[in-house]
Amino acid sequence: MITAIFMAWAIGANDSAKAVGTAVGSGILGFKRAVLLIGVFVFIGVFLGGSQVSSTVGGLAEGMGTQTVELVLFSAATTVTLASLWGNPISTTQAIIGALVGASIAEGLPIDWPVVEKIVVTWIVSPALAGTLAVGI
Repeated sequence: MITAIFMAWAIGANDSAKAVGTAVGSGILGFKRAVLLIGVFVFIGVFLGGSQVSSTVGGLAEGMGTQTVELVLFSAATTVTLASLWGNPISTTQAIIGALVGASIAEGLPIDWPVVEKIVVTWIVSPALAGTLAVGI
């Protein structure tokens, strides 16, 4: 439970902070209003749209025991927290997937490489797509 709380904190410190920083840095919203909005809509997003992502990531944790999952969360949260302390935005997804793959290798568990490949391709395509949309809009 503590590692899940640590992971949630790390997400707030990095992933949510990126959206807040964009809105605040541009002058569209004040800091407090941006934090309130991100909190509300992250909560809603998890319930309404997070099940497929949760299923994909959860599938990579199949066969892992509680201690291994705690180690995965601790490893990912530590990586994201260190990046946050250094002022660097990183992908929490990359940290979690990396930790899941690393833990699977350490435990001798099978890795669903086609799913990992699909995730990595998305990491490459999504910045290009976002940039293209930003130019086109």
